[in-house]
Amino acid sequence: MAKLIEHLESYLGTIQGGYSGDERTPEGVGVVSFGPDVPLPGVLTLTTLGLSRHHLSLPDGGHVHQELLMHVTGEDEAYIPSALWAIASRMIERGWALPHGQVITSGPVVPGATVTGLLAINPMFLPSGFAVCEGIEEDTAAVVVWLAPLTAEEIAFAKEHGGEALVEIFTEHETNLSDLRRDGAT
Repeated sequence: MAKLIEHLESYLGTIQGGYSGDERTPEGVGVVSFGPDVPLPGVLTLTTLGLSRHHLSLPDGGHVHQELLMHVTGEDEAYIPSALWAIASRMIERGWALPHGQVITSGPVVPGATVTGLLAINPMFLPSGFAVCEGIEEDTAAVVVWLAPLTAEEIAFAKEHGGEALVEIFTEHETNLSDLRRDGAT
């Protein structure tokens, strides 16, 4: 875990806090927070820590080790660990990784949010080297998956046109993907 912590802190700064969870939390999977203002002003970044100990299957038959990441504003921070643990729990129980472009529907991510789902993509607000942490165990790498928040309209769009097309719209409109109460970009 030391290599992963070193990797995360080299891009996100020193860990500012951590969450240990409860009896429903996957064993050995914590959540840590970075920030504020990393990687963008007004944003906190939260990641799982320990999910990458699990060998997870991809739909194409490959395998991967993953950690999950979300960017949020401070007012939503308290809700995010349970969301990350819920997704990590499902991944571990099923033995499935999140492929790039996977849409996760959940209902409101936080109370009062317009965001009702998440899109598994590369962390586009961080340098490209951030997405993979090499050598977490012997020859094992951890892939960091950003769970970008989606409104119901964006979920429908992603299912019809694919996640990459939606990412292009986010980029074109400079969508604030840390705002869980935002209007949809489509």
